[in-house]
Amino acid sequence: MIDAEHYFTWVNEEGINIYIAEIDGVAVSTCATIQNGNTASLEFVATLEQYRRRKAAALLSSYAIEELLNNGAETVTLSACGNSVHLYKGLGFKKYFNNIIMRYEL
Repeated sequence: MIDAEHYFTWVNEEGINIYIAEIDGVAVSTCATIQNGNTASLEFVATLEQYRRRKAAALLSSYAIEELLNNGAETVTLSACGNSVHLYKGLGFKKYFNNIIMRYEL
């Protein structure tokens, strides 16, 4: 999970919002949005492992997306892989293209 130290440099940036969900006073899920005019992206969605599948990320992401749309965003994108794809499909995202990431090893 990305912590406050990693988010700190973004706090004062325009067009970037950071969200945290708590359960019983414990920060369990986080996400961020970046908006530039009418386009935006959902970023850094993360949930502590022991709190996954409790809808914290879905509710938090839905709230963040709603704020983007209310702020004039017409398109919201994200990158997803692994199990997170199910979360994003549940939020209404549709697959647009595959991105192949490759790594060179010595």
